Amino acid sequence: MQGDAWVYGDAYVYGDAYVYGNAKVYGDAKVSGNAWVYGDAWDKSPLQIQGTKAFFTVSSKDEISIGCQHHTFDYWICNVENIGKEFNYSDEEIEEYRLYIQLAIKLYKN
Repeated sequence: MQGDAWVYGDAYVYGDAYVYGNAKVYGDAKVSGNAWVYGDAWDKSPLQIQGTKAFFTVSSKDEISIGCQHHTFDYWICNVENIGKEFNYSDEEIEEYRLYIQLAIKLYKN
């Protein structure tokens, strides 16, 4: 471990794994092999949902990927309807993905 990194609870770090920066590893987490955990590591696992037309993935702490489109949370919430229409999503499918975006914002946005 380096920097201000913390490992606590029942968490384990072993093998050639590194934990550094401001990262925190805790609970029942296990970091092993050649894994590196650093900086502003995830507090929660990234959300991924198999939607009707494409995968919905929280791809970074402030970005969502839907299919091959990658945008910030704010961009998606303002443009989901236009992007959906551009890619031939039905109104129901646009609403489905709007709900996923709202869920991601609720879970991840500070």
